[in-house]
Amino acid sequence: MNMFDGKHFMKKVTVLALSVALIAVSFSVDILAVSRTATVETVVQIQPTGVLVGTNDPVINLGSFYKLDLNPSTITMNGNGIVTTSPNLIQAAAGRQGSYLFRDFANTQYQFNSWPVWSGVTTPENSVTSATMVYSRHEGGQGSPGSLNSNWRAFSVPLRMFYGVTLNLAGDILPDTYTTTFDPRVVRNNGHPLPPGSTLDPISVSFTIRALLRVTEITPLNFGVIATRATPTNVIMSPNGTRTGSAVLLHRMPMPTAAEVNVSGTPLWSFSVILPDSVSLVGPGNILTATNFTTSHGLTGLSTDETGNFNFTIGGELLVPAENAAAVYGTYSGAMVVTINY
Repeated sequence: MNMFDGKHFMKKVTVLALSVALIAVSFSVDILAVSRTATVETVVQIQPTGVLVGTNDPVINLGSFYKLDLNPSTITMNGNGIVTTSPNLIQAAAGRQGSYLFRDFANTQYQFNSWPVWSGVTTPENSVTSATMVYSRHEGGQGSPGSLNSNWRAFSVPLRMFYGVTLNLAGDILPDTYTTTFDPRVVRNNGHPLPPGSTLDPISVSFTIRALLRVTEITPLNFGVIATRATPTNVIMSPNGTRTGSAVLLHRMPMPTAAEVNVSGTPLWSFSVILPDSVSLVGPGNILTATNFTTSHGLTGLSTDETGNFNFTIGGELLVPAENAAAVYGTYSGAMVVTINY
């Protein structure tokens, strides 16, 4: 609080007692009428009377969530601001409990005509299938009961109400930030509508759905067609698609290719890649082993672009046994698990 000091100044006048001899003197004098004017500034502050004002302060934010599948899901924030979800949602960031503030300029008793009602409008649309908001607790107000269905005032002391909310989300909800609104339905205690000029802002609830990063194979890692030698050899496929090695490298279909992988999801989202130490390739003969996997962009410090995508390629080394150890010739295949951490 800023304090201001006021100072008053007084002009001091010395009054002398005078003695004088009086004599009768006849004289005449004309008295002129003189008028002076001064402008006095007049200030008055007029507050609204007979109105009820309600503001959403602050907006309830449920936080942000990852959605794991296309099934419907549920988010609930209780009256203490604690959030719980259905199993197919993972909370990524905490939210903030909101409240609604009433100010009454008429010293009138009010009551809720019904609990705040979901307006059915959510931005973006087609995301929230149903919503429920219930009274949790309140602070301030005058004569406020435990339940706001009864009479209450917010005249000299504003009334702040806290809510809990449950939102049911559509299964195909897309990654975005959403806002859904509720209508605070209030009447005077005699059941009459609010006085003209009263304004009650909608109660807003916001939340964010984040996209999980998805990993999709575009091109498999193919070492091509080779022939063995009398001693163990190898085939090295670089991430840029170049094939080298000590095995007999045959130029036949299918042609050798480095693996290409797409990561998609939230734009500008950082992640790292984990590749296996080795992969077993099973075929008609002995098991072959692929190892020493590398990528075109390294394993760490990676990020999706503005569209939420990132592509990279993977190469590796195939260990080829000696000719007499590979009893059966044919096609060998295996599965390499690519893990994305974010």
